[in-house]
Amino acid sequence: MVTDIETNMIEGLKEGSPKAQQMMVERYGRHVFNQVVRLLPSVEDAEEVYQDVFLKVFLNINRYEEEKSFFKTWVSRIAYNESITWLRHKRQQMIYFEDEDGGYYGYNLKVSEEVYAALEVGKTILASGEKDLYNGT
Repeated sequence: MVTDIETNMIEGLKEGSPKAQQMMVERYGRHVFNQVVRLLPSVEDAEEVYQDVFLKVFLNINRYEEEKSFFKTWVSRIAYNESITWLRHKRQQMIYFEDEDGGYYGYNLKVSEEVYAALEVGKTILASGEKDLYNGT
């Protein structure tokens, strides 16, 4: 499930090659950053998690199993897990809304549990056609 270039890069990562590490950051850096910046409340937080993701990949490269997933998928899962771990650690709350196209977008909130619960209730109430009234349409 990996290309020859990825195979060589993974072998280099297993050997601790700085060249392979640089290649990985160049190859997957933008993807990882775009993924974590969507989940975290600020660019600064995303930059912190971004570094953690690559460190975790470098330290755990021997756990990657080629037959189970694409390498990019494995890296993406680490990025997602590191972002969620960061949010849990910082006690952030995320609330999701559905857009007109059926997609979802989220907001990171620094609020009390009571406010978060109220927002969830409000979102449920607006889930019907009432959300059009709220949007002014």
